[in-house]
Amino acid sequence: AGDTTVFDEEDGEILSREKFSTRVNSKQKKGGFSQGRFERKRQEQIEEHLDLVRENISEDAFLVGEKSLCKKLPGTYLGGFDGDRAEIDSLYNFRLEMKK
Repeated sequence: AGDTTVFDEEDGEILSREKFSTRVNSKQKKGGFSQGRFERKRQEQIEEHLDLVRENISEDAFLVGEKSLCKKLPGTYLGGFDGDRAEIDSLYNFRLEMKK
């Protein structure tokens, strides 16, 4: 949460990219007097970031990333994102898992 990149792509070529970054506190260790307040603030920051992204994507967007966050956005969820791979590879090379 806090870093999102929106790609405009056609036929495997990235035409443009727009990065949205907002401050989202990292998770706090369990315990402590202010843990509840900290977690509420963190969730607020995540929702503000999602609002920013929501304003800048279309209903027909394909989403790659953390499932719980992607489900809160318009578009179709495709799977997780691997930041260690080249951008275009991360968008096109998904791992499929077969359920038995």
